[in-house]
Amino acid sequence: MKNTLLVLTVVVMSSIWSLATAQNTDFDSRLLAKFSEKELKAMSADEVDYWNFFIKEGFEVFQITKDSDQSDIEVMEFDGDVSAINPLALGLTPKENSVQTFKLGNSGYGIMILSVEKLNARMKRLQKD
Repeated sequence: MKNTLLVLTVVVMSSIWSLATAQNTDFDSRLLAKFSEKELKAMSADEVDYWNFFIKEGFEVFQITKDSDQSDIEVMEFDGDVSAINPLALGLTPKENSVQTFKLGNSGYGIMILSVEKLNARMKRLQKD
């Protein structure tokens, strides 16, 4: 009886430990454009949350009008569907303190990547709401 109770206690404690140390591995599949599944599973829950937030809220696609000044916008090669754009697949990630803006080939659209600073502020603001 004591052995059964001991084994049961060990099993329950190890299950609790496994749950307590498990990481959040729910990630947006678009993150696989930059990270392997192994890398994503090795990340902390906060890191995964950050990259999930970036892929959903960390960039904006905008239409470039003929009236807008495009002289300072870098053109990047792009021939895909702007409605399904993945900045990580384009090699774009946020920089610490600078917003990045690119013209997406000849599509008539551009993409703005928020800075880490702006992305963190947006995350905090949305978490409060």
